Amino acid sequence: MVHALHLALAVLRAGRGLPAVVSMRALVSAAFTGAEVLLPLLLVHERQLSPGGAGLILTVGALGWSGASWVRGRNLLHLSHTGYARLGGGLLALGMVGAALLVLPDVPAGVGMAFWVLSGSGMGLVYPTLSVLTLELAPPHEHGSASSALQVADAVAAAIASSATGALLWALYDVAGLPAYAVVLGLTGLLAAAALALAGRTRVQVGSVAS
Repeated sequence: MVHALHLALAVLRAGRGLPAVVSMRALVSAAFTGAEVLLPLLLVHERQLSPGGAGLILTVGALGWSGASWVRGRNLLHLSHTGYARLGGGLLALGMVGAALLVLPDVPAGVGMAFWVLSGSGMGLVYPTLSVLTLELAPPHEHGSASSALQVADAVAAAIASSATGALLWALYDVAGLPAYAVVLGLTGLLAAAALALAGRTRVQVGSVAS
């Protein structure tokens, strides 16, 4: 119980090592989920795409995730864990900001699709990396609790993001209209950028949990 409380406090301050890994997982999950719930609304209600067309964009994002996970699993880029975390966080942030371009009527939906592939690819690189780092940084007898912390952070962040982004969108939409989507998508991009900033804090000696 004491160790779990210590880890939770360290996660809140993104302490170096395992706490930074858990914090980063929460941030990328919140960023991706928050944007993912907005895109169908933007595409269908504002860009007049069919539900199938909007679903296609989400599908190619999932394909990007799968493809990047395959690349990560085989270490085809020959990067360190921190390198993959940085690259994944960077692609995620870029994809979020690029998806916000869909609020511009002259921007083709295909542009949004391309950026969403970047977001999915970023998740495909960073998700397995954070899982591996969790097992490497936690002592063997704490693998279960560390993995649980990772999953809880993931689920809680996604749940909060999905509800908060929707509520914020409609609060802003009454005032700003279509640009409200860009504002909220930009905020999800900031979450991804914050995750990117934490990537360097995951590089510690194996077995270290917090600093």
